[in-house]
Parts: sequence; C-alpha cells; structure tokens
Amino acid sequence: MDETMNFAGSANRFEASSNQSVFLTLTQIVRSGAICCEWNKRYLSRQPLTLKRELTDYLRFEKPGTYSVFFVTNRVFRGLGKTNDPSPSTLTLTSNILTLNILPDDPEWDSRLLFTILQLLDNPHVKANYLAAVKHAKQLDTETGKDFAMTNIVSQTEFVTAQQALNVLDSDDAIRQRVKMMQMESKEDLTMARNSGGGIILSQPFLKSTTRAEFFEQTMRARAEEPDFGVDYDYVYWWIRFLAQRNHPEVFRPSTDELERRKKEADYSKYRREAELQVLENLQSLAQNKTGEAKKLTALTIRTLKSLTIGSP
Repeated sequence: MDETMNFAGSANRFEASSNQSVFLTLTQIVRSGAICCEWNKRYLSRQPLTLKRELTDYLRFEKPGTYSVFFVTNRVFRGLGKTNDPSPSTLTLTSNILTLNILPDDPEWDSRLLFTILQLLDNPHVKANYLAAVKHAKQLDTETGKDFAMTNIVSQTEFVTAQQALNVLDSDDAIRQRVKMMQMESKEDLTMARNSGGGIILSQPFLKSTTRAEFFEQTMRARAEEPDFGVDYDYVYWWIRFLAQRNHPEVFRPSTDELERRKKEADYSKYRREAELQVLENLQSLAQNKTGEAKKLTALTIRTLKSLTIGSP
C-alpha cells in the first residue's frame, strides 16, 4: 500500500532493544487516521524502491550505548487484498537488524553543527530550491503522487535536511533556537480561528521530538511570559505536548505489544487534558502582563482553549 491515505501506511514503526532509554515521537504515540478516499496499491518486483527516513522522526535515544533497531511495517499483503480497503495487512514484515552505537554528546560538536545549520536555514538559495521542489510536488495530479514527492523528494532538499538536523539537536542553545524559530499562525489562520472558535495546528518541523521535555517546556513557558509575545493556539498545542511528556515520560517509551500501545495512546489523551488545564491556568495568569496585539492574541487563545477544554469530556 501507499504510505498515505490508509491505515496500512501509517502503521510503520521502528522497534528498539531498550525500552527504558528510548523515547518515541508523538506521531508514534498518537497514530494518524486515514484521509478519505484515495490509496494506491503497488506490486512487489525485483526492482527495489528506496525510501529515506529520519530515524529521529520515530524514536530518540536518551542515553549513550549500543542499540539494536529494526523496521516494522504492515503495508505488504498476500494476494490482491480487498478492494478499497485501507486497513493494515495482517502480515507483519520486519527489516534486518541494525546495530547503532550512540555516543555521548560533545558540546563543541553540537555548537559547530548548530552554527552550520542556522547558516543553511538563512541561505536564500537553499530556501529557493526547497520552494521550487514544493511547487513541483503540488502540481502533480494525484494526492498520493503529491505525498510521495513531499515525503521522498522534498524531504531530501538541503533546507529540509537542515530542519531535520536542528530537530535532532537537544543542547540548551539548540532548543532555544528551535522554540524561537517556530512558525506562528498567519493572519488568515487567526481569522479562521476567530470565526470557527477552534485552533490551527502547524507542522513545526523543529518540534517533532526531544529527549529533554523538561527543558523544552521550561523554554516555551519562558517565551510565553514575554509581555510582547502573543501566544497563539498552535504554540499552546506544542507546549501542552512537552508538558505531558515531562510529567509522564513513561507514555513515550516503546511498547512491547499492541494492547500496551493502545493503552498508552489512551493514557496520553488523559495526560494531555491534565496538561491543557495547567497551561490554561498559566496563560490566564501571564495574560495580565501582556501588551498591545500580544494581549489580544493571548486572550483569543485563552477563549479557544477554554471552549475546547471545558467543553470536552
């Protein structure tokens, strides 16, 4: 099956040998659904298809050491399968085992890499090549074709690989940069939020994963406390996610079976609600010190969060 528009494609995951020193990303805790109504069946052949993926989009190593990792998928079926059925295959395929030696952090290496990454992200030619690749992908005829181009071509541009590299860095300076460089909601997003009473969620490539949720939450809270910084709903959404991970890191550890995975997904929903109430309380307190447009935006976010949190079970 194609990797999008179905439950089979979204079931991809990596398994690691140590459950206690590995963190899963949020996408591995809360699995996405299927978007109606296009999926694409491809047939196995002697010609291999290579898909490049960032391991840190799936899991993060908290401590140095030697780890065994392998890939698991339910995208391959015996026979033709049912027509128009987006369900995962009952056949579970695994890759060969890859052994990784994770080294301790080197602060000097982190600092040099951060400097290089920021230079690339600020380079207009690097950004232009990325935008051209995105434009080409969006001009393709089918949704699956667009997704394949975004996932396998746009993702390999220098701009995106620099974003991915910054997402990997968990030093203090890197995390501060990751929060500082978050994309903020546009005027159109804010207008939609006012009219609908809901919130806009952005992809935020710098916030995909971390092993230091406590420092991330602390950094986001510090920025939210700045009087001239308007806290939009997307900012709160990610703040809540790191607060939930800080308070309940066990939910972000790999599971040993499907029942445990489902339980952790349910637990995350409960812990997320607890974090929502905590962030709402923080926002109401710091809103008093906001000024100008920052005060208006933060007030809108408080109203949206109240309607979504208090109105939910």
